[in-house]
Amino acid sequence: MACFLFRRELAGFFLEAGPVKEEAVHIMEITLLSGPFIGLFYLGTNYMQATGKALPATVLSLVRQGLLLIPMTIFLHTVFGKEGVFYAVAVTDFLSAGVSVLLILGTMASERLPGCMRRERKKIAGYK
Repeated sequence: MACFLFRRELAGFFLEAGPVKEEAVHIMEITLLSGPFIGLFYLGTNYMQATGKALPATVLSLVRQGLLLIPMTIFLHTVFGKEGVFYAVAVTDFLSAGVSVLLILGTMASERLPGCMRRERKKIAGYK
């Protein structure tokens, strides 16, 4: 929140007043839009790791950085030009947070199965 509120001052530490500074402030506004939601992505990744689900945690990380960010950058750049590149980060973070929440809810729902169903599911999956 502080970065968003003081974005002009932060840009001023690195840039002189002028069009470049205004462009930097605009880029910060765009990329900071997804700030509150990216925490959900990291929550999902850490939850998966903490519950011993390394593969879903790895897949979740790959979804954000590879499967979403690169194509989204190319697509939004094609549609909106330079501005689209900046929006790609925010859009990717929103989508990654959504995927993370869905994974968490799905995992939690499967963990709430009655005990006998969990045992059967583990037998099918090859667990003892």
